[in-house]
Amino acid sequence: MATSRRQLLTRQSRSQTGRMKNRKQETGNGIPGNWPVSNFRFPVCGFPFLFRAAQDFPGKGPARYYNITRSACLALLLAGCAVGPDFVRPSPPEVKDYTSAAMPAVLTPGNGEAEQHFVTGQAIAAEWWELFQSPVLTEVVEQAIAGNRTLAAAKATLAQAQQVVLQARSAYYPQLDFAASVQRQQTNGSGNSSAPITLYSLGPTVSYAPDVFGGTRRLVEQQEALAENQGYQLAAAYLTLTGNAVSQGINIASARMQLSAAEDIIAQDDRDLDLVRQKYEAGKAAQSDVLTAESLLANDRTLLPPLRQQLSVARHALGAVKK
Repeated sequence: MATSRRQLLTRQSRSQTGRMKNRKQETGNGIPGNWPVSNFRFPVCGFPFLFRAAQDFPGKGPARYYNITRSACLALLLAGCAVGPDFVRPSPPEVKDYTSAAMPAVLTPGNGEAEQHFVTGQAIAAEWWELFQSPVLTEVVEQAIAGNRTLAAAKATLAQAQQVVLQARSAYYPQLDFAASVQRQQTNGSGNSSAPITLYSLGPTVSYAPDVFGGTRRLVEQQEALAENQGYQLAAAYLTLTGNAVSQGINIASARMQLSAAEDIIAQDDRDLDLVRQKYEAGKAAQSDVLTAESLLANDRTLLPPLRQQLSVARHALGAVKK
């Protein structure tokens, strides 16, 4: 009787122990489910968290919902710790005209010239100076673009900024390095020295830093913004260069035309003075007429120095633009 009772107690104890082992295996030390886990420690907003990465969400019933809830909370924590706010482009200023007063739609120069029309909101060709239909002016602008150092420096700065963007984007991908080395060693013991040996090291190295908190993405956005700014700087340099070249070209043409007109006037004054002198010698004109013609010629000759100076200034300014 005692033996049977002892056997019954042993069977009950074994049954309870088996049930406790099964429950412990299901819970996994307090964690529902039987996970194939890998432990990683990393800071999230300054606090250490233990991330247990599972291939799926095992378990049934409450255990499965617990796993899904915990993973969702961890994803929200990571998303909330992203670096920096998103950039919001400011709205452009509400400016529709180039001047404070309204510009007329049509301008009539007069003297039989064609009417001029202002059209806004349309794209202008990059070679806008060709609208003047002047081959000489086009050649001047092309020479200025080809030889300008400021424009070349702006192009080089833009190219550098674009390369920096590519360098920043490379952080998204694993970094591969390959190294090789050769070392010569010899060990000296207590009175005994071993033969020298040669150590060879050859192999690749792979490293990767995941962009968990968006720091790399923000760096790429920063470099892209700087490159975009350099593009606008290049466009501004291009517009300034071509505008100055066209302006100085027009100034040179204007000074030449004015100088040519002044020289024609002076030539006409010389002919008038000769005629007045011939009349004076023939007794058909007074000496005052001769003095008047000479005074008119002298006054017209004073127009030449300012025009020549204006032409010289425009030429030097154009030469500075080409550098």
